[in-house]
Amino acid sequence: MRRKINLIKKLKDRNGNWVEDKADLPQHICAYFQQLFATEAVDMSDEVIQKVNPCVTQAMNDALCAPYTREEVKRALFSIGDLKAPEPDDWNDTTIVLILKVDNPEECCRLSEIWKNLGVHASISELCVDNTGMGVLETILKKQDVSFTHLPGVGLKEMIATACWYMWWERRKIAREEAVQTPARSAQAIAAIVTNYVRSVKNPKIRRHGWEKPREGFVKLNIDAAFNLETETGATGAVLRDNNGMFIAASSCGIAHVADASWAEARALRDGLILAGQTGCNQVLVNSDCMDVVETMNEGGRSSSPAAAVYEDCMF
Repeated sequence: MRRKINLIKKLKDRNGNWVEDKADLPQHICAYFQQLFATEAVDMSDEVIQKVNPCVTQAMNDALCAPYTREEVKRALFSIGDLKAPEPDDWNDTTIVLILKVDNPEECCRLSEIWKNLGVHASISELCVDNTGMGVLETILKKQDVSFTHLPGVGLKEMIATACWYMWWERRKIAREEAVQTPARSAQAIAAIVTNYVRSVKNPKIRRHGWEKPREGFVKLNIDAAFNLETETGATGAVLRDNNGMFIAASSCGIAHVADASWAEARALRDGLILAGQTGCNQVLVNSDCMDVVETMNEGGRSSSPAAAVYEDCMF
């Protein structure tokens, strides 16, 4: 509806004649504004000028006439709202998005690669044939949900909604000239987020509580991990206490290359079990705040994630 209302079919020129040809309309509009903002020489006597009280100081005039800086251009462009880019029209078959990063773009390569890595590119391409913009998302949310074989319990709706949010977040980072991950890494991060979300929804009884003593004869192993998305690095930590709450041992380790947050949590479990073995603790109860780690170990350590090899080490 908005495109139909905003569509310009014809305009009058300075002589009152109609300009209707689509090829002539852009030239007519450009010529109009060039004429509108062009300077015109007007003779004015010095006597008249002297009677005008100046409002612009010399400092103000110098600032107005100064060359613009890169920072000023950046600030002006970044102040434009996210939704201000026009949609495709009859003159241009590609969407205009502020400053193009490549010449003659044909498709959103980064987004396409992420959709392909997530396994939903074909579904989205099919929907884009009859829909545009928000219509695609609306159609997806109304469709009957389908599940992914490689991500049990995750539906298409959850995947699309999470991916849209994540790519919007990355777009904001790009706008601020910050580094982002490769499309493959972004797809892994999206899959991890939506998987943890689905698991948390299916387990509403899970609750957070303080440290609890293990039963007699056992030691408690608390593990945790940190993951830096930008540098793809991480760290692990582990603490051992006996059934009286007394400290036994602790460890920490930095990791130079981390696949994703779930991989870091699995590595924390491995490091914690190694610590327990080094201190001679055989009866161990493990506490982890990562649902992926808990469920994988309860299922015998079987995993098809990037952390599969780490889980195998934990089953010794």
